[in-house]
Amino acid sequence: MPLCINTALDTLLTALHVELDDGIIPSRRARSGPGHPLEVTDAELVCLAVAQVLLRFNDEWHCLRSALSLVGHRVPRLLSQSEYNRRLRGVPL
Repeated sequence: MPLCINTALDTLLTALHVELDDGIIPSRRARSGPGHPLEVTDAELVCLAVAQVLLRFNDEWHCLRSALSLVGHRVPRLLSQSEYNRRLRGVPL
């Protein structure tokens, strides 16, 4: 992938993540209650989904397989395909 596309995508995802994290989606990392906090926030999940669409991946499998090299520095831990599908579609754990 050419450097300019990768840089533009990175800039877009940075701006999107900041906007989502600062005001649109409340952070669930600081939640109190039972269970472990989520390792991937909702804002990071949305950024990964936007990257999937912009990079024209037709399915989650190809997106997650390529995500580490393309946007892996944005997400601390990549989700499995089933976790990604469940979280993206809003199915409770």
